[in-house]
Amino acid sequence: GSEMCIRDRSQTTCNSGGTIQGTEVYEYTAQVTLPSACDMWQFGWTTCCRNGNVTNIAAGSSFVGGQINNTNGICNNSARFTTLPTPYICAGQPFVFNHGAIDADGDTLIYSLAAPLQTSWTTPNLAWNNGTSAAQPFVTTPPNSLVFSPSTGQMNFTPNGIQTVVLAVFVYEIRNGDTISIIMRDMQVVVLPNCTNTPVTNTPPLVSGGGTFNGGTFVVCQCDTLNFQVSLSDPDGDTITLDPIQSNIGQVFGPSNVTIFPFYPIPNRRDTMDLYVQVRTCTTDVSTGGLSPINAPGIYAVSYTHLTLPTIY
Repeated sequence: GSEMCIRDRSQTTCNSGGTIQGTEVYEYTAQVTLPSACDMWQFGWTTCCRNGNVTNIAAGSSFVGGQINNTNGICNNSARFTTLPTPYICAGQPFVFNHGAIDADGDTLIYSLAAPLQTSWTTPNLAWNNGTSAAQPFVTTPPNSLVFSPSTGQMNFTPNGIQTVVLAVFVYEIRNGDTISIIMRDMQVVVLPNCTNTPVTNTPPLVSGGGTFNGGTFVVCQCDTLNFQVSLSDPDGDTITLDPIQSNIGQVFGPSNVTIFPFYPIPNRRDTMDLYVQVRTCTTDVSTGGLSPINAPGIYAVSYTHLTLPTIY
């Protein structure tokens, strides 16, 4: 993750004299009474202008918004994001980002990458630079290799060179097959050239019960409890700790279906960690995309590449 450590916050550019890059957060709230029922009320907010250092799109205004369905007496809480939309990452190093979207009502969330908007829902930014696009907003190694999961919103890619990238993500909230709300996120990612940190390495999952792992996929019978272990190590000797917000494992299986046991296997060392993960599949919602049925009743598969384990270094 790239959020500032608590001990360093007084030294950020958000404070007078600070030199560490910081990001200020503003929240805007209002109470609105809708005059009637409609299957897609739209609301939004726009401002000028975007950061002049942005490299993947032309300079212009920015717009964020949402849509609400209030027909048939629907009572709903919109999904909300739990991660900041301003990552600072390293050129040439693999990067995984999860938006940490959660829904208090347990509705299904579907994600899509989209063109950032300028002044309204109908004014997308179409002037892309450096061969980028809505589906591939970064210059990557290899080219156009960003992988985006519609079921979890997770992004996996390796940025190629210095960039300041703007992208938009739409989250569709589905209940009983109907879209009852849409929220969007307009985010900026800064790719830095001078990183000295080496990413954490991890072993492939070692399954100890409840299923199998082969070719990047878990296969498990529904209502069996899947148990597996992943061992992590930091080559720089930095401390590895848990960061549940950066994980999507609760999204995939349901937060009440997962238990994670962290363990430091070497006394007085915090740069290695074993994660023991237990997944209860009896109440996992197959429709969320967490489990995909295969050619046998009650047997399901989930791709390991779509999981982000809750670790940070």
